[in-house]
Amino acid sequence: MKYIKLVDGLKSNANGFEYKIGELNESETWNPTTFDPALMGGFNFSVENKILRWIHRGDTIYDVEIPEDAEVIDCPSPNCPHGVFIANKIILTNPRKVTENMVMDFYNKSDLPQKTYYQCIVVVLFKNYVNVAKQIIKDKVNKNNIDDYINEFERFITDKHDGLIHKFNYDDLWQEAKDIYDILLKIQKGAD
Repeated sequence: MKYIKLVDGLKSNANGFEYKIGELNESETWNPTTFDPALMGGFNFSVENKILRWIHRGDTIYDVEIPEDAEVIDCPSPNCPHGVFIANKIILTNPRKVTENMVMDFYNKSDLPQKTYYQCIVVVLFKNYVNVAKQIIKDKVNKNNIDDYINEFERFITDKHDGLIHKFNYDDLWQEAKDIYDILLKIQKGAD
């Protein structure tokens, strides 16, 4: 299995860890008896057919090599089954700047639950991969699921990971997100 990881340059946008390329990266915290990310530690990564869900996690993609003595856990994830892995040791190689063409390729290879594609529209918009968002809509959205797509768009765009529910406000969207939301609304109006 080929593992890959997204990072902002050399630094994790989740915890600020700075990776060494082509060298061993070993986690200071490692507790494989929990799935709570704050307690578990380690380094997360994914695979090509699941990485779309995590595309907002960085601007550079790396191949992940697993040392023989590393522990690897396939974390349960209903939104990304067999697409969230954590290890206590990894080696990152082959850095490539992420492009929209790469993201489209990941989308075309993707194998995610339907509900995850609702979220992926917002995830790709966080990086302004508008053409990928439009392709997801073209391929996945129809009159039977448009309300679910709109509801999840509104929920996911306002989720600040603070445990609170924030009110969706169209005026708070950046232009590309407004454009995509308008496409969803147009589909919804046509579905009535």
